[in-house]
Amino acid sequence: MAYTDCENELEKELQEEIYEMNLKNSQKGSVGQSLEALLSGYTMDKLKILASENEIPNRSKMRKGELVAALQKAVLDEESIVQQMMIMPEEEYQFLHDVAHGSTFADQAISPVFYGYAAQRGYVYVLDDHGVLYYDMPPEVKKLFIEHEDAETLKKAADLRLKWEYIEGMTNFFGITTFAEVAELYNQYNDADLSADDFGDVYRLFSQREQLITYYREHLVNGFLLEEGEFEELYLVQQKYPRYIPTEEQILAYVDEWMFEMSPATVTLKEYLRDAFGEEPDFPLEDLVSEIQAEATLESSFQEIFDLFENYEVKFTSFEQAKEIVRLLTDVINNTRLWSLNGYTPLEMHRINGMEIQTPPELEIPSREPIRVTKVGRNDPCPCGSGKKYKKCCGR
Repeated sequence: MAYTDCENELEKELQEEIYEMNLKNSQKGSVGQSLEALLSGYTMDKLKILASENEIPNRSKMRKGELVAALQKAVLDEESIVQQMMIMPEEEYQFLHDVAHGSTFADQAISPVFYGYAAQRGYVYVLDDHGVLYYDMPPEVKKLFIEHEDAETLKKAADLRLKWEYIEGMTNFFGITTFAEVAELYNQYNDADLSADDFGDVYRLFSQREQLITYYREHLVNGFLLEEGEFEELYLVQQKYPRYIPTEEQILAYVDEWMFEMSPATVTLKEYLRDAFGEEPDFPLEDLVSEIQAEATLESSFQEIFDLFENYEVKFTSFEQAKEIVRLLTDVINNTRLWSLNGYTPLEMHRINGMEIQTPPELEIPSREPIRVTKVGRNDPCPCGSGKKYKKCCGR
């Protein structure tokens, strides 16, 4: 696994910053030290932070020797180590595996993404040995880690992670879901018989780590909804519509919190733009198309999406070309899966219950100003189909 590959100058600068940060936060020492020796090298402030992460009781009243002894016991708790191995992201687990099997990554700028949580738990230490950086694991921890890299533990970890990915994927797909809904689709696609409570246990286990997914008002909620205070509004809107049934492939794709599906309509738009402006246009075609799809997924207004062409300095060759792009953008909007429609696209919901869909707005007569589309009135029904006024929905 490559942890420090640099493809350009910007990435090289970032690696240099990471290296300096790691060196600043390292402790003096050499590879192969015992856990007791490493902990004893910590200041009281660092020991207290580590004790807090490991939830050591009465830590504020302990002397240094008592803290070291209590931390040794906590760090080497076999059940805890196995549990943490099971809930680690794959790239983090792989890094710890490499360190446990002897890799020290001497003088490399390893991002804390790979070792930060393990360092907080006391499993990994960044060492400064006469100006050379090393990443090491105490021999006592290595022993326990390697002992539990057996096939049975790894299978349990894979099964557990799949359950968690269902929780992540379905929450990101719908914005709001429940343990019962997760269990239903997991059972359907995996020939299982798990309950909502089983997935509640999985959630609580993975919630030891910071997660975007939050349990709120008896629902699993994408954390962005709570940041924006939009949970209640989306929840009420979703009650008006049936629930789309995603495939397992879709569920697992949405484990990525930034995932948005590139609809066939968006692919058609991209092909049109490539035909119209060439294989290497003066604007970043892939970025433009991706942002169009993202804004459609976020239910931005038609004007906001159309304005992306101006933002990317796309020069239309004719008024007719602009009209065709408006038509294609309309197709993109109508074929985009939305949280507010429970995962359905506006076009799918139109076929189900006749919901009004976006129609191509009229273009204003071109002048010296950029071509504009006729804007939706603030008190008009929102074109996304939510049933709310535009000013209370996409026009906010």
